[in-house]
Parts: sequence; structure tokens; C-alpha cells
Amino acid sequence: MGEVYQAYDERLRRHVAIKRIHAAAGDDPQRRARFEQEARLLAQLVHPAIVQVFDIFDDETGDWVVMELVEGRTLAALLEHGPLGVDDVLRYGHAIAAGLDAAHRQGIIHRDLKVENVMLSNTGQIKILDFGLAKRSPNGDASSAALSSEGQVLGTVRAMSPEQARGLAVDERSDLFSLGVLLYELLARVTPFSGTTPVATVLRVTTDRQRSLVELPGMAVRIPHALSALVDQLLEKAVEQRPASAAEVRDHLQAMAESRAAMTSAGAPVTERWAAPAGSHPGRMEPRDQDTQISSSNLAAPGPPQRDRETEIELGPTALRVPPAGLPPATPRRWRRRLVMAVLGAALAGSAIVVGAGALRPAPADASLATPVAAPLPSAAPQGALASARDPRAEYERGMTLLRNYHRPGAVDEAAGIFQRLLRDDEASAPGYAGLARAYWVRSTFTDASQDAMFLQQARAAADRAVALDEFLVDGRVSHGLVALQLGQEAQAERDFQAAIALDGKSADAFHGEALLRKHQQRLDEAEAAFRKAIELAPGARDLYDDLGGLQVQRGKYQDAIPLFEHSIALAPDSPYGYSNLGAVYLLQGRYADAAQRFQDALKIRPLSSLYSNLGTVLFAQGLYGPAANAFERALAMGGAANSAVYWGNLADAYRQLPEADQAREAYDHAIRLFDAELAQSPQDLTLRSRRVLDLAKRGDCQRAGDGLASMIDASDAPAYAVFRMAVALEICGQRQRAITTLERALASGFSPAEIGNDPELRALRADPGYLRMIDRRGQPPVTTGSHSGR
Repeated sequence: MGEVYQAYDERLRRHVAIKRIHAAAGDDPQRRARFEQEARLLAQLVHPAIVQVFDIFDDETGDWVVMELVEGRTLAALLEHGPLGVDDVLRYGHAIAAGLDAAHRQGIIHRDLKVENVMLSNTGQIKILDFGLAKRSPNGDASSAALSSEGQVLGTVRAMSPEQARGLAVDERSDLFSLGVLLYELLARVTPFSGTTPVATVLRVTTDRQRSLVELPGMAVRIPHALSALVDQLLEKAVEQRPASAAEVRDHLQAMAESRAAMTSAGAPVTERWAAPAGSHPGRMEPRDQDTQISSSNLAAPGPPQRDRETEIELGPTALRVPPAGLPPATPRRWRRRLVMAVLGAALAGSAIVVGAGALRPAPADASLATPVAAPLPSAAPQGALASARDPRAEYERGMTLLRNYHRPGAVDEAAGIFQRLLRDDEASAPGYAGLARAYWVRSTFTDASQDAMFLQQARAAADRAVALDEFLVDGRVSHGLVALQLGQEAQAERDFQAAIALDGKSADAFHGEALLRKHQQRLDEAEAAFRKAIELAPGARDLYDDLGGLQVQRGKYQDAIPLFEHSIALAPDSPYGYSNLGAVYLLQGRYADAAQRFQDALKIRPLSSLYSNLGTVLFAQGLYGPAANAFERALAMGGAANSAVYWGNLADAYRQLPEADQAREAYDHAIRLFDAELAQSPQDLTLRSRRVLDLAKRGDCQRAGDGLASMIDASDAPAYAVFRMAVALEICGQRQRAITTLERALASGFSPAEIGNDPELRALRADPGYLRMIDRRGQPPVTTGSHSGR
């Protein structure tokens, strides 16, 4: 029952994996009820380190799970080439622990965590696969329904906890034991418990104590004792002696990683890799040939798409493509309820349209290992030049020029390759680290991977190293400040930018960083002054005009923003951003035809998720809610955009105007969770807070929306758009008079009257005499065309 199938959507050109998890078992009402609950539980797991499950469906052959397709290598495949370095293990372990913590907080236990069920994607991201044996935690829902057959010992014997091996009740700490096995195997390339038979292995799991990592031959000098002690604690037989939670393990691993980074910055030697312990056989983990799986469910990611002739079937607001054999009869009924929204707007990158398993062919068993793991930012420049033939300063400047033109395809990757070569030539090159940090920062901020925290963490490590090597290097301080600002560390960012300006009062990058900081702090006059200083120093920098234009939009000065975006287009006609930004201003002014034309101009250069979202807003503004939903779905299906709270909120707004109430609530729930995560780093950000409050109100949770409003309604520094969102939330929650007063405040801050007149949530308010008196008092004609509230 381990077949893995693939589905392919021609329109999105994306794939998913489909796998059978149960054989057909008749029309058992209890199994059907549990099966429905499984789908709901698995759909809750939305985390960058967890493969997204989109749906579970059944046909005459059995039960099937539809999941995100991940291309890369499993950790088991990586181990075929030897044990992993400590730094890699800390990073991978941190990501796995964070994913387990997310699952455990949803009340779900994995029960089959092992190196075969964790993949390193081709983009360098850890993905926990296959929650097919997952079970509702006894600390979660009272039903405690297992997502597998009841009354059996399920899992992989070498990796299961003692209580799981004995068939006893398990909780979250069972997964922690399995995590200990996984870390042990990554570091030592041997498993801590192995017998000559499955029964012997079970006995060792339940009774024997493992040999500590530092006790293995040659390992004491290579593995930190603190890491060995943590693994030993994870492998305790008694549940209560293990760490209390996955979050605790995550924090321990993070602290160790930071300690090692500090040692590296201080010049202390840190070993990255080592030979396998004496007696291990190269090429495999011993004794893998003796390992036996019991009802395990191992995902092998599908390979290239099956390019059969395709037909279309209408399902909800989008057209799904399926092979000619068609779908099982029961599938559309089950999918319509929750799958259409979830698949196109998957919570992780790589989502796709899904089709029934009965029409598909199995994928090759080793398809997931076909593509080598790619470096996060591979070099696009020619290789082989001698280090002595390169001028480090000229190479560095070439890399920075590429980064300033990050809108050009391949520019960021090529720049990163340059900085990586500088570091290969000179391991103590502060400019190399400063440039690499900037490349990762650009990747984490402006590209399709912008929601991937991995790149920001890499930027942080490189920036820390640059400053440690040379605290007087201006570009190093700027890179450090940009990363700190992205991480919500405003005080550190301010120290860095001020130091950079003091070191070089003619650094446009330093003033640009200062402007971004002041904008983030809502000190808008200071932000504008810093932007203009940066433009004075670098009048040919396209992004400075775009950023200053964005600030003017934030202040409601649309007419001031237009020439800035036009200048950006003149400087870089090959960049989609100037066109997109100009279109956004036209959209805010109610100039929908002009806006659509600018967005189309940008699309001719490069498709961006923001463009599809903006096009969706144009459609929404004209009352075309179905096509708008399709555009928002398309935006969410691109790259890392599915981790954007704003895009989820936009999609929910469209569903709210359609007979898709359940899907709207689900989309709002995604948006609110993502806003909560962003606010954990920037708790005072009024833009984020107002967006969250509005989504809570639209979702129907006026209690929580009211709590959020109470904490910010009187904020004098709230941007005009934030004030407008608060007004809409007040109207939705039945506070008409306060909504009108707040709208007047938004207008006084420069907010567009067209936006108020074009919001479908304000239809009733616009007919209220109090609103009409307010408009008349301000000398503004009422505008009522029925559009989209601003996000």
C-alpha cells in the first residue's frame, strides 16, 4: 500500500504527491467518521517544516492522501555519503523540532519520525514528510482518534519510542524520542538501537541504554558534549525524563548553534565534518539491511509530470485538469468542501491542483533522489578562474551592482556566487561576508522565497561574521542593520545604520537603511528625509524611488508618488516593480483601467505574486468576485507567496462575497495565524495589527477584533490605511457611529475617498445620514461603486 502518484496542473505547471494510506475496507460508518476527522486534523498542519496535506479522499481502491510535492533528498539519502556536520545537524534538528512543536500545539503526534521521513528540499528547506501514522494527542481533542488503524503497533521499530513499541499510550514526548534517534543517526551514521532481528531491536529500544555519542570512537573531539547530552536526554526510556516539549528542544539547538557561531566569529576552530566511526560501512547506515518497518508509510516524491492528453472538469471557482480516465465518482463531492481553496492557496510553496488517484500512474520509487540538493544561492558565473587573477575589490563591486539590480533574473544568484568565491579565496574576507549577507537579505525580502526564514537566518550568520571581522566596514554594518530590522531588532538596526553613517556620510546604502528603519517606526518625516538624502547620493538607484514612492502612498500622497514610480520605470524599464507600484497607485485612485494596464506591463517582464494579487484587487473593485478569487489563488500558488497573510486575506475577502463561507473562514484563519507569527517579531506594527483586526472582524470574531481595536484605536501615529481598516472593522462589528468618526479621521490623514466609496463592507454605512453629513462637512462628494477594502 505504498504507491505514490503524482498530479499535474497544466495551468499552474505544478505538482502534488498522492499516496494510498489504507486499502478499501467497505462502507464502515466508524471508519468513515474517523477518515473525515483525519482530513481535518492533517489540514491543520501549516508550517514551513511540514509537508502540507491538502486532502484525504477515498475510492473503490482505498483511502488516499494528497500532499505537497517536495523535490530533494531525504536525510537518509544524505547519510549514504557519510555523517553530517554538527552545524548542519543543529540547523536541521532546529527545523524539525520547530515543525514538531507546531504539530504538537495542534494536538497531533507524528509517530513515525525517522531520517527517511525528513527531506532536505532542493531549496535547502527541511520538510517533515508523511503524517500518515499521526495521532491526535491525548492532550488535544478528547476523541483521541488515531489517523491509522487502531489497536496495532505502528511505526519503524528502530526509531519508535519504548512506550510505542510496547503498544502503550503515547504523547508528544514519543516524537521526541524518535527525534533523538534521528539526531544520533545524523551525527554517527549508526542507529543507537539495532538488533539482528526486529524483535531484538524492539527489546533494545525498550530495555537497553544507548552508547552516548561522545563515547563512540573518535567522536568526543568532534561532537559538543552539550549536544551529546541532549540526545541522551531525548533517548531516555522514562517519558518524564525527556525534555518537556519540542519547543524546549528547538531552543536548546538554537542556543548551541548561536554558541558555535560566536566561537566561529571569535576565530575558534569548529569542525564541520568527520569520518565515519570505526567499523561503519561506507555508503549506508548500519545495520539498515536488518531494519524492518511495520505498517510504515514512506513518501518518495514523484518525478517528472505524466504529460497525458488532459480534459477539464469544473470544480468550484477554478478549472481542474484531470487525465482522461477521470476522477472516482465520490471525489468531487468530497473535494468541493475544502480542497479547491486549500490546493491553489497552499500554505507552503509547491502547491498545485489535485486529481484523483485512480487515474494516475505510480511515480518511480527513487524519484525524490533524482535531483542533487542545490545550494541555496548557486553561482551563475563561470568557474575555474584562478584566485590570483581576480581583483577582490572589483569582484565585490560587481557583486553589489548585481544586487542593486535584483529585479533581473539570475542577478542575486550570480552575486552570491561572486561573494562565495571571495570567501573561498580568503576565509576572513569581511567584504565577502557583507556581500553574502546582503544577497541572502535580498533573497529573503524581494524574491519568491521571501517567506522562507532559512535565507534570513543565513543572512544573519553572514552579517554577524562580517561585523566580527571588521566593525569599521560600512557595507558590513549596513548588511547587519538590514537583517536586524527584518528580524524586528530595531535598536540593533539603529546602532548599525548610525555607525555606518558616521563612518561614511556619503553612503547611499546607509541612508537607505536609516530610511527603512524610520518608516518601520512610523517616523515618516525622518524617513522621507533619509530617502531623499540617499537619492541625492545615488540618483540612479531605481529602488530608492520605489521605496520613497511607497512611503508617499503610505501617507496618502498619491499624486506625489506617481512621478517617483514613473522615474523608477525610466531608470529600469526592465524591472516589473515600477510598473506594479504605479498600477497600485492608480488602483487606489479608482483608475482601474490604467491600473490593469500597468500590471499587464509588469507581467510582460515577469510574473509576480504581487501582480496577480493586484489584478485580483482590480477585478474585485469592479464587483467581479469570482475572477478576483481566481487571481488571488494564482498569487498564492507562486513560490513563497502562500506564507503571505495579506494574500490569504485577499482570497478570503473574495470568498466572502461568494457563496463560499466555509472557504472564507478557512482563508481568514490562515491569514490570522500568519499575522500572529509576524506580530510576534513586530508587536507594535500598526499596519500588521490593523490587518489582523480587520480579518478577525470579517471572520466573525468581533470579541478578539474589539480587543485589538481597543489597544490601537487612539494611536496618533497610525497610518491612514490602518485607520481605515479599523473603521471597516467597527462597521462590521456593529459600531456604526465610531466607524463614521474613524473614517473621517482616515480622510483627514489623506486616505482616498474612492477607497471608502468602493468597499462592499461599507454599503450600508454609505447610506447612513451620519456618513452623508460627514462627507458634506468635508466638502467631498460621496463615491459609491462597490470595491475592495484595502489590505
